[in-house]
Amino acid sequence: AAPVAGSWKVAIGTSDAPCTVALATGASDVTGTATADAACPAAALKIARWSATPGKLTLKSANGETIATLTAEGATYVGKQFADSRKVVLSPANSSVAQSQ
Repeated sequence: AAPVAGSWKVAIGTSDAPCTVALATGASDVTGTATADAACPAAALKIARWSATPGKLTLKSANGETIATLTAEGATYVGKQFADSRKVVLSPANSSVAQSQ
């Protein structure tokens, strides 16, 4: 699986504009912390941790609650929020998909 540490654009639902989330590795390359830009919508600001397994990425809140489980689709991860089933898309910040800044 590709390393997930770095800068990503996250889009939640269809109404929120994508914003930047930084993923940093923790004790291993498959877990770590997440820091969303202050300009992110509330749903993205809840993302505080992540964990990865081959082909999958799980986003979690600070208290360990799963926010979304995403599946790799090329360089992008796509899934749904558990709370309300809104679509979640995580794409590399330097990709052409996320050139909105």
